[in-house]
Amino acid sequence: MGKKAPFRKLLSSFAERSSAVGPAHIKDSPFVVGKVFWAVILLAAIAATAYQVIDKIEKFYEYDSKTAVEIVFKRELPFPAVTVCNLNPYRARVAEAEAWELTNILSKYTNVSALIKEPTVSTAAPLSTASPQPASFIVDSEQRLAWEQRMAAEKDSNSYQNEAVESMLEEISHMDEAVRAQMGHMMETMLLSCSFNGQTCTPWDFHRFSNWRYGNCYTFNSGWNGSSLLNSRNPGSDYGLSLALFLQTNEYMLALTETVGLKVILHDQNEIPFPEDDGMIVSAGAHTQIIAQRLEVERAPLPVKPGCRAEQDNSSNYYSQVIPGLRYQEKTCWRSCLQKEIVRRCGCQSGYYPGPGVGVCQHRDPDDSNCTDTVQLQYRSGELQCDCLPACHETSFKAVASNALWPTGHAWDLIKAKLEVYFPYLKDRNMTVGWARENFAKVEVFYPALNFEKVTQSQAYYELDLLSDIGGVLGFWIGLSVASLLELVELILLFFVALVSSRKKTLVNKVKDEERT
Repeated sequence: MGKKAPFRKLLSSFAERSSAVGPAHIKDSPFVVGKVFWAVILLAAIAATAYQVIDKIEKFYEYDSKTAVEIVFKRELPFPAVTVCNLNPYRARVAEAEAWELTNILSKYTNVSALIKEPTVSTAAPLSTASPQPASFIVDSEQRLAWEQRMAAEKDSNSYQNEAVESMLEEISHMDEAVRAQMGHMMETMLLSCSFNGQTCTPWDFHRFSNWRYGNCYTFNSGWNGSSLLNSRNPGSDYGLSLALFLQTNEYMLALTETVGLKVILHDQNEIPFPEDDGMIVSAGAHTQIIAQRLEVERAPLPVKPGCRAEQDNSSNYYSQVIPGLRYQEKTCWRSCLQKEIVRRCGCQSGYYPGPGVGVCQHRDPDDSNCTDTVQLQYRSGELQCDCLPACHETSFKAVASNALWPTGHAWDLIKAKLEVYFPYLKDRNMTVGWARENFAKVEVFYPALNFEKVTQSQAYYELDLLSDIGGVLGFWIGLSVASLLELVELILLFFVALVSSRKKTLVNKVKDEERT
């Protein structure tokens, strides 16, 4: 009993001095039942504490995020880059002169209507309105057959046009860039008028780039090649960008486009626009106003979910050699992933998003065609392992468009006078208002107010939150605080000292006993 006395004394002293409630009740209870009761309560409280502490730690390592939205007001706002593409990629007359083989290829696809067969329409009597099953949709076998024939013809028509695009891509991939640019619509012959913030702009204020779907596209306020960026200091249409464009519908290639108008995309200067996916269509014969709302998103990096990639990290961009200085964007990463996989497995690259290095895959070559189709199918189904996270900092633009018929008869008289000066070859045409509404479009882009929406994503549960919650759990269940924990540490140290002292005393007594014998 003598050896255990120091440890009992330490425990008794700890129970008396501890700020935790349980140990004192166990010691001071005069009955055994009371001691057992408080011991059980203390053990249950410790178990509940352990459960909740583990739950808080697991919550911390889930790295969930929270989102805050605010409206920020500025004295001036950076004006977006505005990309404009004619919906027709190549001019028919120039293509015929510069690339007669291309026009020969596409001429095969202009008569798509020959593929569409007249569906067999059922002559059966119409369904009775007194049908006993009014909620059901009943189709007889003849109607179903007619519908299937119609869908098959539609599929043939779509595949025919897709084949036309594939043929075009394959042919133009072998052309010099200067020839491709000359085949497309030129801003010098499209731009009728241009102004920004009340000041005149010219075709040379637009940066040209080539797109697989729309040919020549032009970006105003691109910031490329060292050009200075423009800011908006006043809201409203009078202080934004205003364009009037001649669409040249007589140059449209029927196999490549079904609509007349423009594609307009608002984007940040350091991002590649994808006109085939983004933006809005502006119709011919309309005055379209596009109200821009700037949106800035700040995301938290990993390990916070879903994570993001720094805009400086452009290692995954297959096109960084073509357009240097671009920052990371998620869509470019996905396009790059697809293109890299096609290059790796097929030894060629897709004509939709060409880059430096290898040549374009030939869709008439069975090996190239089968290989690219397989990769494209895996890409669409999500089987390709593409590590493409959102950008940590991203600037985008919400756009709301409205339009009205343009030009009116009086406005057309004024425009017509300008046209006869700018484009003398049009004098011989019957330039009526109807003709004008098929060939012209007016676009205005502006901020309605000098503010923008900022979305900030941050970690939802920080280390300080974890410590605070753990402290709350310890205090709630067993009354522990930092002082209580220090008391527990002191008890452990005293136990260790007592243990060492006891062993040392035992060893000394053993030596003395040996000396006596």
